Amino acid sequence: MFKLKNIIGNRNLVKNIKESMNHKHIFHSYIIHGQKNSGKLFISKCFSKFILCENNKTKQDVCDDCYECHSFERNNNPDIIYVIPKKTNFIGVDDVREQIKEKVNIKPYAGKYKIFILEDADKMTVQAQNALLKILEEPPSFVIFFLLADDKKNLLPTIISRCIILKTSLLDLKEINEYLTCNYSGKEKNLVDVCCKYSNGNLGEAINLINNKDFYVLRNKIIDFLVGLRKINLAEAINFVRELELQKEYLDLILCIMYFWYEDLIFFYETHIDTHIKNKDRLNEIKEIVGFYDEKVLYKKLNAIETAKKYSGYNFNFKLNMTQLVIELFLN
Repeated sequence: MFKLKNIIGNRNLVKNIKESMNHKHIFHSYIIHGQKNSGKLFISKCFSKFILCENNKTKQDVCDDCYECHSFERNNNPDIIYVIPKKTNFIGVDDVREQIKEKVNIKPYAGKYKIFILEDADKMTVQAQNALLKILEEPPSFVIFFLLADDKKNLLPTIISRCIILKTSLLDLKEINEYLTCNYSGKEKNLVDVCCKYSNGNLGEAINLINNKDFYVLRNKIIDFLVGLRKINLAEAINFVRELELQKEYLDLILCIMYFWYEDLIFFYETHIDTHIKNKDRLNEIKEIVGFYDEKVLYKKLNAIETAKKYSGYNFNFKLNMTQLVIELFLN
């Protein structure tokens, strides 16, 4: 359910929301920004439902009994409008005109407010942002906007200046571990721990990983390859690219797994402690092979992976990119 109490972490953000309600300082437009999968949409929905709730006298959370709460949970509340791109992958000027401008002056059907939620607002075209800006300059008193952004720097300064800025925060790994343990009790502990560490404090990432049936197998396959890299020839190493090509939709994850492995090796090489090791279930192998490398070689491998990440961002040919990376990991 969309309730403020169900927002994990982000205590200051929730506190600001409650204080706005208690002092009747609801603003007409908010930017909620932070890492991808950090809960921006969930938070905006909890905030929206909180604003619309009819029976919330204490302003601590929603009542879950009124029409507004029930219709919100059924996803048919007429006063919530999700602005989504109709023709392209990004919100364009036509989307702003058709989904916002033509509706913004129509009064709410049931409650006091009409709420527009724009996911990936930072990917709006400049023309769309300029069209939205004209609306934000003089919005009707009953309208509230939530602009969700991974990177608010991609929004026009004039848009940013007309919004209250709320930032999602990364969570303590203990909070993520507790959430995964409670909500995925059927998963083995090693998987929960690995997903928690790989999330880097991003709960959405942890949830995506634990729900990805291919993640744990892929991760172990890649680590097995990296561990055995010293014992095979170059042709065998390059042949591994064919196996990876079958999973090329997970390119970012493949590079992440490789990066974290060598990051673990460097951390243990420098500290000889295992506190922050992400692949802790492979600690015995880390201890065994870390002595075969020196620090400079390990950093070269990390740099090679970072270069592959950069090329992947340019939609570089998967096979060519990964072949070059595997060669560099083999030779260094």
